[in-house]
Amino acid sequence: MRRRWQQVEDATERGMRELEETGGLRHMHGKPLELNDDPDWLIARVLKQAGFSHPLIERRKEMLEPLDGVASKLERLLRRRAWLLRRESRARIEDVIVFNSDRDALLREYQAKTAEVNRAIRDFNLGAPESLKERALNAQAIVDDVEERLPALGAEIVQDERVSGACSWWERMFRSG
Repeated sequence: MRRRWQQVEDATERGMRELEETGGLRHMHGKPLELNDDPDWLIARVLKQAGFSHPLIERRKEMLEPLDGVASKLERLLRRRAWLLRRESRARIEDVIVFNSDRDALLREYQAKTAEVNRAIRDFNLGAPESLKERALNAQAIVDDVEERLPALGAEIVQDERVSGACSWWERMFRSG
């Protein structure tokens, strides 16, 4: 009996070693075991895989969505500002004025969207348990941060010789001749 048991253990050990050497068990490394004691585990798993969650958690995600659109506008303006500062852009005074106008509109939009998000947070907190409550956003700090990241164009462009006139370099070339 002892001998058979030893043969089984040896065969198991050889089989495992062979699987490890050939990579047959590689697909099992690093994956956690699902040890759910919840009787509704199948329902929860199917809903989670389909992208559903508790309504409060969904509302919590939706609260910050208004700021996502404004953040993408900020990124576009940051790229535009970087382009206008480059010599190759041949920026004109009109370009600087339009940029500064768009920047001011973005700051106003950030102020409005932050107020909208704060109202959504307040409404959410009225029905949420203590562990899910959110803190209101500091609107002024957000706007100040945006102003710091996206300063207005002015002296650094206007003092450059490439915006000395309200016309393009092509127009200046033929005007002087």
